[in-house]
Amino acid sequence: MAVLPLPSFSVKEIFELWRKGSNLEAEEKILELRSVAIALKEENLRLSEENQALQRRNSISSKLEFKEHVYWLDGEGPYCQVCYDRDDKLVRLHVGVRQGLYPHEKRDRWECRVCRQSFDMVATNSS
Repeated sequence: MAVLPLPSFSVKEIFELWRKGSNLEAEEKILELRSVAIALKEENLRLSEENQALQRRNSISSKLEFKEHVYWLDGEGPYCQVCYDRDDKLVRLHVGVRQGLYPHEKRDRWECRVCRQSFDMVATNSS
């Protein structure tokens, strides 16, 4: 976070300069005030956007469930654990097959097409 430079003078000083006829100096101070105002507006916009992003992330994080090495959102998914933890991005995973130790041994897995990470699917007993 950058520290914004505040003017080293007051508005009252600008009026005094004008009253004395130092219009050029008064205008320079007004330009400095405008620059500070623009910087403050930009900082405010940046902070507002950052706040919105944090609120979205918090809202999503509270709904995420980490199960079977991947994320699920309200029963939807799965989503890549690496992409979310590293980049705050929900990236849907795709089904892939991984060859086992033997040619006849194939295992289903989830694959991320963004970070190329893969996650073995956990076999669940439905009985």
